[in-house]
Amino acid sequence: MLHLKLKLYPHQKKEIWKDIKGYEGLYQVSNYGRVRGLDRIIVDNWCTREFKGKMLNPTEHNGKQPYLYVSLSKQGKAKKIFVHQLVAEAFVPNPENKPQVNHKDGNPKNNKASNLEWVTNAENTQHAYDTGLNSKSKKCTLINMKTKEIREFPSMRQLGMYLGKSSGWVYSVVKEKGSKFNYKNYQIKVGDAKCLE
Repeated sequence: MLHLKLKLYPHQKKEIWKDIKGYEGLYQVSNYGRVRGLDRIIVDNWCTREFKGKMLNPTEHNGKQPYLYVSLSKQGKAKKIFVHQLVAEAFVPNPENKPQVNHKDGNPKNNKASNLEWVTNAENTQHAYDTGLNSKSKKCTLINMKTKEIREFPSMRQLGMYLGKSSGWVYSVVKEKGSKFNYKNYQIKVGDAKCLE
């Protein structure tokens, strides 16, 4: 179980809390990605119980990305919900009704509202390739043979764009020539390939 400590600095915005949709009066989420249970009294046929509100400690999901989730209970039923989903629904406008939430910095544990955006599946996948988060994306190195200047790119797509080529150009050349090759005045290596001599 993770214990997240939040330190606010004078230049940061104030932490804002909002009720979680469907759990109004039970749970709230903040623009800093924290979730808390509220004080409440539950009356049933047998007794009256009082629950003291508290901060919920998120749990790390055991998937490809270690997203954080919390368990929310209502009427005896518990539901696991990703923290980034709760924050985005409460604080990030979604005028185009996009279905997925993206972490702009690529860190699935940074659930601050300022780090989240609504995206389509295609946009989310592209972001993963562009930032090198997708395990299939390969870091590329471009060496100018005249100036010896070295540039690095997080993906084949970004290298292709830099060279004015289509997004799949580098991939098609790698399939044909291998992971190190020359193009015009450049040496190019893709992934773990060693530089050309």
